[in-house]
Amino acid sequence: MVAQPPTPLHEKRLSGYLASNVLKSNMAQQKLSDTVVVVAVVRRLWFFFVVTFLTATMFAIMMPVFQFVVLTFFASRHGGGDCMLTPKSESCRLAAGDLTTYNSIVGALTSTVSVFTALTLGSLSDSVGRRLIFVVKGVLTTCMMYALGLNQLAGVSLWLFLAIKPLAAMWDFNGVSMALMADVIPERDMRG
Repeated sequence: MVAQPPTPLHEKRLSGYLASNVLKSNMAQQKLSDTVVVVAVVRRLWFFFVVTFLTATMFAIMMPVFQFVVLTFFASRHGGGDCMLTPKSESCRLAAGDLTTYNSIVGALTSTVSVFTALTLGSLSDSVGRRLIFVVKGVLTTCMMYALGLNQLAGVSLWLFLAIKPLAAMWDFNGVSMALMADVIPERDMRG
């Protein structure tokens, strides 16, 4: 039996089959390449992920009781009382006004200073490295948590915490984190 020459229909199917296999192979290589890039990015950004995770954990643990701790501290100026047990007491109501005043003044100062630190930290991160900026933010956040813990466990004044909290907030590293992403992820479409 003699082999028949391929008909145009067979050639079309064969070329379509080969083209689809080449396309699948290219897509598999692209997926593998994307996976390698993602793994490389995660390896370079591990410290950023750790700082972000610890900060999120800190706020998840601290925020439910934080307002009551601070209110109780300010309520001590108005006759005392535990604002977690008796939040509607007169001393806690007066403490809410003190806390509002503190948050307003410190919030305004922090926001004003953050405008300048964001610009300064961007330039500083170019010369000393981006990692150092994140390490300092982590240290400030850790000191803030230790100050709150020392207040609760050892009776140290809450003023230590109230002094460190604005410093940690002023260390605005949002611009540095965006620059870090631009450094680590060279493909513009992968940055999000």
